[in-house]
Amino acid sequence: MPGKFLITFFFLLLSYTFLPANGSLPLYFGKPPVYNFTKGFVLEKGIALTRLSCNDSTKKEVKSVPDTSIYPDPKKAWKRSLMLPGLGQAYNKKYWKIPIIYAGLTGLGYLIWFNDKNYKTYRKALIHRTDDNDQTIDDFPASSIDNLKSQRDYYKRNRDLAIIVTGVWYGLNILDAYVDAHMKGFNVSDDLTIKPGTGNSLSGLVSLKVTF
Repeated sequence: MPGKFLITFFFLLLSYTFLPANGSLPLYFGKPPVYNFTKGFVLEKGIALTRLSCNDSTKKEVKSVPDTSIYPDPKKAWKRSLMLPGLGQAYNKKYWKIPIIYAGLTGLGYLIWFNDKNYKTYRKALIHRTDDNDQTIDDFPASSIDNLKSQRDYYKRNRDLAIIVTGVWYGLNILDAYVDAHMKGFNVSDDLTIKPGTGNSLSGLVSLKVTF
């Protein structure tokens, strides 16, 4: 009897020596695993066994933390787009966005120039019409004063609106560079699955495995 007690105590002490620091045990049903000091408990073919925590009935998968140094810095991205539109997109390596940004700026710049030109033309005509000087003749003799005022206000309003839209477009260029740099660190791959099944746990409970 004392001999059996000593043998049992010896194996318990040996198991405690091989127990990891986090209090987990290797779970394996079949042939006894072989302990390797570099890989832990392994099968005969050298495949490492999954370790399960004794305090948690669910399987824990440890994933490596991604290296954030390979991703663009959001602060640098938006500051570059602030200095020069499209520069932040180039920093994020989204070169295809640069022509879109400058196409929008070019179109809005043309609208500002066109409406400002016509606004000044009708404003000048209205000044000549109302200055009580017979020597000054405007370019629209067939138009009434009310019509000249209406055209002047129309082009002025369109010019101001185009300026506002240009400012919004410029701001979107900065916002896009900032958000895009942030999104570089997210995993947006199609490998997103939910797999129900029986978890490899000591309690035998049903587990739900979500893989990103």
